[in-house]
Amino acid sequence: MVFIDGGHTFEAALSDYSCWSPHIMAGGYLLIHDIFINPSEGGQAPRRVFDLALATGQWDALSMIRTLGVLQRKK
Repeated sequence: MVFIDGGHTFEAALSDYSCWSPHIMAGGYLLIHDIFINPSEGGQAPRRVFDLALATGQWDALSMIRTLGVLQRKK
């Protein structure tokens, strides 16, 4: 499991994802904090990284817990 809750710039969030996600084994979890649906509330860089990860086809999205996005690596 990797929990990303670092810098909120796109570059920082993408760097965390790029560096750590390859270490997550099949069935493992990637959690990304501070994802907001409404852009006026913030969290757009983490949301972009969440969407980017999902678009790779390597992850299944599980239920969000408030602003915590939960992805599980496909088996």
